[in-house]
Amino acid sequence: MARAAAFLAALPSTVPTPEMAPDIHGDVCFDWIVASDRHLAVALNADGHLSYAALFGPDRTHGADSFTGCVPEPLLELLATLFSANIESAG
Repeated sequence: MARAAAFLAALPSTVPTPEMAPDIHGDVCFDWIVASDRHLAVALNADGHLSYAALFGPDRTHGADSFTGCVPEPLLELLATLFSANIESAG
């Protein structure tokens, strides 16, 4: 849970708080849902491994990265696309 709290704290202040839930593997899942065809899901495990998937209308993307205290740039770009704003790193 400490890593999940650190991830939330590292998000830019312009990013809305996501819906959060644990999954069956022990990861913490973060979901930002703007519309039925615009959303981003991120799973964070205890080792800091992030996996994510996004839907922007007909466009889909997914990937993986590590959380080391800062939100990885690919996730910041996805958040910016999702919320149609210029989001910069909080840290």
